[in-house]
Amino acid sequence: MSDVLDAALTHLVESEANVDDARARRELPSGVVTREQLEEIVDEVAGVARKEIQALWQAALLVEERDHSEIGSDDVADSYERAQRYILEQNLASLPFHHQLLYELIRVGGGLTAGELHDRYEAVADDVYRRRGLTPISERSRRLKLSKLEDYELIEYDCIYRSIKPGCDVSINRLMTR
Repeated sequence: MSDVLDAALTHLVESEANVDDARARRELPSGVVTREQLEEIVDEVAGVARKEIQALWQAALLVEERDHSEIGSDDVADSYERAQRYILEQNLASLPFHHQLLYELIRVGGGLTAGELHDRYEAVADDVYRRRGLTPISERSRRLKLSKLEDYELIEYDCIYRSIKPGCDVSINRLMTR
């Protein structure tokens, strides 16, 4: 692992979810990341600690991938989308099966009305759940699960359910064969 990546990891651990923490900044070797870069990260992610940490972490990973000696402006700029994707993937992976199935139906569907989503769910539910030893959930329970997916910023609903980050997938085929 590179020195920059080691330094960023130390920074993340020491900062306790605050990239602007002066105590943690002293752990980073001089010149690895500037105060301006830290401020840019904080501004870009609206001060959300988890996003700050992941943006800095992704910038450090980019430094390693690009064989740079320090975090540059291009690394910081490119880190945001990677950080957001990582967070969304972790959110999705942390959710129970019911949530993942609903998410995948929405992602594959590309945009579904509530009725279309429930119809697709009903069409696959027996087969998918039988293989898992689980029972399909009611429409009311599905609505609660969909609300959680919105809270996690995985989907949005405005008369049509859409996946916010279509590249983040759990593969319905994988769900059906588990």
